[in-house]
This record gives sequence, structure tokens and C-alpha cells, in this order.
Amino acid sequence: MKSYLKSTLTSHSFRSVSNSYRIRNEDVELSHIVVKNQEHPPQKNMIVMHGLLGNKLNWRGLCNRPEISAKRNCYLVELRNHATSNHHDTMNYSVISDDVIRFADKQGLDRFTALGHSLGGRTAMTVACRFPDRVDACISVDAAPINEQSNKAFGEFTYSVISFMSKLSDEGVSRDEAVKRAGEFFRGKLQFVSLLERNLDPNHKEEIKWLVNVEALLREFINIPYFDEELRYQGPCLQIVGGKSRIYQFEQYKKVFTNISEDDIKIVPDAGHWVHFDKPIETINLISEFLEKVDSK
Repeated sequence: MKSYLKSTLTSHSFRSVSNSYRIRNEDVELSHIVVKNQEHPPQKNMIVMHGLLGNKLNWRGLCNRPEISAKRNCYLVELRNHATSNHHDTMNYSVISDDVIRFADKQGLDRFTALGHSLGGRTAMTVACRFPDRVDACISVDAAPINEQSNKAFGEFTYSVISFMSKLSDEGVSRDEAVKRAGEFFRGKLQFVSLLERNLDPNHKEEIKWLVNVEALLREFINIPYFDEELRYQGPCLQIVGGKSRIYQFEQYKKVFTNISEDDIKIVPDAGHWVHFDKPIETINLISEFLEKVDSK
């Protein structure tokens, strides 16, 4: 396995914004970091979006790899209601995709590749469909262009997690107690305990404070599994799917991504929903090969 790209070949610029509430949607700003390859600076850009309860650091290791950083300057954003980005009462893909375009405008990114996982994947697909003149290619990791609102099993576990987080807040438990209770809730599955622990504000140890806007996520949860299947995108698209995750029919992708081929849907064996954590090298190679194909045209 190749080692990760040394920091001497990349530069990272960090931009955080206060996670205070915003009243108007158009005032929401996104915290981000930029990963740039200093040895082989690319001419093109990519906006990278994390999944639900994630943050802007989730993809830093992968974007540091030369297979990706030599092809795209990577702008890793934190979506609204997450970590150090602004919080807002509204949470749906229309306003989230507007946030991304507003972010791109402020960064001077006229065109970019949109990459995202889960919540971020649905956001990336929505951005590509709503703003095709801004997106040169779309990459979705374990997020299909399908409205899953009627599929109770789809979000049942995730909803229970956010409800659990809300319950801990209401009880005003300490950080240590929250971590202990999370271990019980997740039956010792450390990856899930760590996910919640990363969303705890380190400055609030006696009584927890979440870095994510739990109230908005819980109230607006019905919008999380939604996708507008009337949207269309004719540009290049890569769908990376975990072999242990949900597998959909090709026609379901083709409905939204009219020019997609069966070769553009890559199923990664032995990977679950977090494909890029389960199989990072395979994920990096798939993204790299796709970007090479896009850039060769």
C-alpha cells in the first residue's frame, strides 16, 4: 500500500466560520479547508462534501493522495448545520446546494467537480443537476439518485442516532457520560461511538454541546433521504457503491444521469456504506481513473 502524500507536497488552508445561527438562507457560510498539490498544481477544482454527522476533515487523507491532488485542487467543505459551518433551521437539498454554489462563487470557482458521500453525495448530485453549467463531473459515493422517503428502513437507524443525541442533550449529561451511553447504545461498535464523540464540543465537558445542529437535523430529517427524481444531468458521472450496501438497478441511475453507462457504476467488494473508510485505496483509484477519463475528453 502506498504511503499518504507527504505534507511537503501539499498545502492546506483552513477557513472556519462561527457555527452561530443564521436567519436568512443566503447568509449561511461554509467552513472549509483547501488541499493543493504544490509539486504538480492542477488547473481544475473539486468541491468535496462529507456525509451526515461528518466534517470537512473526513476526506482530507484521500484528497492528499497524489492520484487525486495532482488532478484537482480540493475544497473540502462542511455542510450547513455541521461542525464549524453556520447553523440554520432549514435542511434540504435545495438550500444545501445553494450553499455550495454560493461557496463556489466566493472562491471564484466557475466550474468544478462535485464529489460527495451519503448526504454529501445527494448534495453533489443535486448541485450537478441544478447547476450543470458549473459542474464538469459528478462523483457520488454510496448515494443513489432515488427518493427514499417512503423506505422506512433506509433512515431508521440514522434517525434513532439523532434522536439519541437529542435525548442526551435534553438530559444535560456530561461528556464522559455521553461517551459511556454511546458505547451502550451502539453495543460497543467503536466506529459509531467515535462518530458521536467527534461531534461533541470539546469545550463543554460538564454538560454536552453538539457541534451539529441536532434540533434541525431531527426536525428536518424527512428531507435527508429525499432526492428529486425529476432532475437531470447529462455530464460525466461516477457512482461508487459499497458491495455490502444497497444495490440499485442501472435504470434507476440512468433516469437522472442520462449519459451514464454501466461502467460508470462501480461496486466495491467488502465495503459498506463508508466505502472510502472501508476501502480507501480502491476508492482513490476509482476517483483517479474517472478524473483521467473526464480530463481526456
